[in-house]
Amino acid sequence: MRHSPGHTKVYVAKRFKVKHLFYGFLLALSAFPARAEVQIGPALQYFHLEERDDDGHFLDSEKGFLPTIDLSMQTESLVVKASFAKADIDYSGQLQNGTPYSTDTETTLFDIAVLYKLPIAWKADYALHAGMGYAFWKRDITSSRENVLPLYEEYRNPYLNLSARIPLKNIALNLGIKHHFNAEMALEIPDTGRADLDLPDSNELIIGLDYNIAAQWTLFSQYSYQLVSRSQAFPLKNNAGEVIGLATEPEHDLQKFLIGVKYAFK
Repeated sequence: MRHSPGHTKVYVAKRFKVKHLFYGFLLALSAFPARAEVQIGPALQYFHLEERDDDGHFLDSEKGFLPTIDLSMQTESLVVKASFAKADIDYSGQLQNGTPYSTDTETTLFDIAVLYKLPIAWKADYALHAGMGYAFWKRDITSSRENVLPLYEEYRNPYLNLSARIPLKNIALNLGIKHHFNAEMALEIPDTGRADLDLPDSNELIIGLDYNIAAQWTLFSQYSYQLVSRSQAFPLKNNAGEVIGLATEPEHDLQKFLIGVKYAFK
């Protein structure tokens, strides 16, 4: 008998079309004047995922470092932000029969958001932004044993974003919250079947710091935490479209810590 890692995955019918966000991104770029500030730079991201069963007991975890590229473009009233990260990280969990299992997960993260500065009279250099974004997360859990199947997942999460920038002495404090909605998850077990899941809405809390280390150079850091509740059960279907079981995404929390530098083109 062949096994797969002991948490079940899914592919979802897209209510939220990626192309709609892409069109919005192009529209936002068209509104940028020629003198918009562009910041780009490398970063290192620590990624830590933990999934739990219905009783709150540990199922599996994924953790490791991902090289990241961070990009932003901004004017007085508009900000477009994007980031991309990809690397193999450590998977530690169990098979469906409870046997401990360790392997690697090829992890890909992509995030893009368009934010508008709210016209709120406040102190100079303070800013409050609101907007919308899209987060993509791909998990390819590889096989490290001959009798264990790999597991492929994709998560698609549109979100609403509210953030505040608070200048302090020599640094800027960034606080934010993302409300993820209409989240989808796609699962595929090769030679077995696939499933589509709708995930519960969730909130992601963010805190970060910016420090100007030299002319046009910024050292930045960011920590985020997101808790997602257990999903409902959805049918797992084989390649012939026959239902062979049920799939659920367990409760999980996701923590990310990012540190890097950015150079500003003005």
